[in-house]
Amino acid sequence: MSKHLTFVVFVAAALIQSVAAAAFGWYNPVNGNIHISNGTGAPLAHVSIISVSGKLTNASLMASIQGATKDDSEFPFAYTYLNFPVGTHDTGNTVQPGTPVTALSIEYRTASLFGPLLKGYFVEPEPSSCLLALTSAVAFSGTIRRSAPRQ
Repeated sequence: MSKHLTFVVFVAAALIQSVAAAAFGWYNPVNGNIHISNGTGAPLAHVSIISVSGKLTNASLMASIQGATKDDSEFPFAYTYLNFPVGTHDTGNTVQPGTPVTALSIEYRTASLFGPLLKGYFVEPEPSSCLLALTSAVAFSGTIRRSAPRQ
């Protein structure tokens, strides 16, 4: 049993690490808030949030991120952070509430502004997915408690 559990943990860790290596964002359509995550291990040369439909709200709502430089020159179609640090950062309520996540995209460059342009992605929190994950976690912990030998 423990060999199988160890194998599952290692596979899950490998999958999570490969997903975390890209820049991605969380978008909340209720208030238009965006969080961007840089899991590459080094500051990004730039990260741009793009809305081809012009659904970005106002450059004054861009949050300051320590170590990064804000570039709002293309509002309402795009905004950019230069020298974006590692970690997850709140960029503010920069999108018009109710905008579909499909209307947004992320582009970034890793080491240099002249390097290849890479595409990130957005995820949108879904209450049903969160509830499903919580239910699974409770069921899994209950199964483990039940199968544990009693003393």
